[in-house]
Amino acid sequence: DTPPPPPPYKVSRPVMPDAELSRLLLERLRVNLSEGEVSEGLNCTADSFYSSQGRTGEDFDDRNEHLIDTILEAQPSSVTLEMESFHLFDMARCSRKVGGGGGGGESDSSSSGSSGSSG
Repeated sequence: DTPPPPPPYKVSRPVMPDAELSRLLLERLRVNLSEGEVSEGLNCTADSFYSSQGRTGEDFDDRNEHLIDTILEAQPSSVTLEMESFHLFDMARCSRKVGGGGGGGESDSSSSGSSGSSG
């Protein structure tokens, strides 16, 4: 028997934000926005655009028909899915501090974000 192929997407563990910063941000948003415009939950971010957002279409072999269900099964508190944060996190991870120090290195798409494409 041939083993089944691996799933096309890998959902990683959440990277939690700073608790105090999140509390302050929520507090300010609730003061300045209407009720219902602020929601709390997990933001999932990915290393690509259409495929990792669960968009379907015949133009690409994305194999993402079940992606949103897969994410919600792994992380039920997920409320958003986008790609911009992943790239900001990755740039921050591989940037160097002024003065030559810092954590730089090669980009590794599996090191940050809540959702990433592996296929």
